[in-house]
Amino acid sequence: MRKKNGSIPLSMHCRDFNVVASPNEMVGGTPFNHNSARYYYEFLDRTYLMEIPSKGGTYNWSNQRSNEDAIFEKLDRALSSLEWSFLFPELSQSWMLLLLHIIPHYPID
Repeated sequence: MRKKNGSIPLSMHCRDFNVVASPNEMVGGTPFNHNSARYYYEFLDRTYLMEIPSKGGTYNWSNQRSNEDAIFEKLDRALSSLEWSFLFPELSQSWMLLLLHIIPHYPID
């Protein structure tokens, strides 16, 4: 249920958005896609959601290669409504410190 302003009250969403939102969220792979990032930020604006700050590593996905073909990216994100962030201003997401060469994604904790 949305409010009249379009926001989703008291909501939090954790998922794999499959978007790199800024160039510093990736190493290796294809060049940074400005259009995908723009669509992601437009989605945040339309839904009145904000990304919960993360602690831990910079990247939470890997293609599990250890040579020059290695790719590291931040794809998994936790988002909250503005109301949620006002109620819990110290809220943060952290990634469990597992090795990316064992599993492709860090679980969000």
